Amino acid sequence: TSSSSSSSSSNVLLSLENNLKAFLRTRFDEGSLRIERIRLSSGRERLEEVVSKEQVHPVKDQQDLNQRLGSGRLVYGLVHPLMTEHLLAFVHIALLKTLPTSIHAILPRHVDGSTPPPLPPNTAAAADRDDPVCYAVFYSISS
Repeated sequence: TSSSSSSSSSNVLLSLENNLKAFLRTRFDEGSLRIERIRLSSGRERLEEVVSKEQVHPVKDQQDLNQRLGSGRLVYGLVHPLMTEHLLAFVHIALLKTLPTSIHAILPRHVDGSTPPPLPPNTAAAADRDDPVCYAVFYSISS
């Protein structure tokens, strides 16, 4: 009877696992997720979330955040419709005319760690029509 009891428990757990997987599949189906562009105008809470969750290349200050969301830079977040107040993940993208050789070409820093003045424009908006953006560099993905 001990083996039938353990078999019965296993069946119940397997059934529970299958039901939970089916439930989560419907709630978190990739078709139900949406992509949201994060901008300086996205609201204080959303910007604070990007700053606090950025673990790959931490945001140093407001000037750093302005650069990451400014001209030639994009940030997109993945949002679930039932949890719109939180980003599931987000990605930072730099639009560049040339392929960078290091992260410092995208996120330059002074030796003392402070943020330098913005780089000269290297973006589609600032580029001549004869010199378009050629690269979209995904330089940080956080969740």
